[in-house]
Amino acid sequence: MVMTIFNFMKKLIVKLFFGVLIFFGFLTLTLLYLNKENRALEESTKLILLPNEIPIRSEDEQFYVYILLNSQVNKISAVDTVIRFDQNILEVVDVVPLGIFPTYPDASRALDNKNGLVFLSAVAFDTTTKTFTEPFQSIGLFGRISFEVKKSQATTIDFVFTPGKTSETNLIEAGTGKNILLDKNQILGAIVEK
Repeated sequence: MVMTIFNFMKKLIVKLFFGVLIFFGFLTLTLLYLNKENRALEESTKLILLPNEIPIRSEDEQFYVYILLNSQVNKISAVDTVIRFDQNILEVVDVVPLGIFPTYPDASRALDNKNGLVFLSAVAFDTTTKTFTEPFQSIGLFGRISFEVKKSQATTIDFVFTPGKTSETNLIEAGTGKNILLDKNQILGAIVEK
């Protein structure tokens, strides 16, 4: 009889523990969802390199930098990114599109270690059906760049941008066809430092 009560209590405690654990799991997910839904919208569309601060790495070590597109307000139909790095300190190994747009043309995905440049572009166009797709209006990872360290020292990685120049980094708004990247505050680079 004592063993039966002991086993019953043991099972009850285990069930209670897992019930509380599941409750807190759902509570955490709910709070994360509500935080995402209720956060303030960004005032302007931005391109950001992540992480924005990178510790200095050893020679021959590789690391990734991600391109984040934050477009909660504007609908984006095309993106061109040109990223500059110091070719004496870093070497670009690869640039990978991360799929927030249906088409990343191969011709616009290029690595230029001689001049310290990386190119990645995309368009809201389905090459199979030959039709434009829904423009991008959200937050998402646009691409990933792999770098290898040639010299272990501080440097910067940033977007090439001149207002009004369409051969550099730009964001094309759906419907208007205008480049809505208007000032340097809309693009944030990365710093490699101690």
